[in-house]
Amino acid sequence: MTETKRNPLPTEDELEPKKKKSELDEKAQQCRHGFHDWVEKEGEHLDEQGKPVKMLKCSACGKEKVKSE
Repeated sequence: MTETKRNPLPTEDELEPKKKKSELDEKAQQCRHGFHDWVEKEGEHLDEQGKPVKMLKCSACGKEKVKSE
């Protein structure tokens, strides 16, 4: 039989460091579960009837919603 050579374990220099999740990825994951980080948009906004409303936008995913005052 022939001998098979096994590769030695890789050294620390050859190993790639684990990638860390960025803060944005963690926020976007929270958005998938319904926990958005709502931020009020600047300016005055009116609805179709002329009543003032707040425009909110999620800082992580960009989803928008309107909240009546």
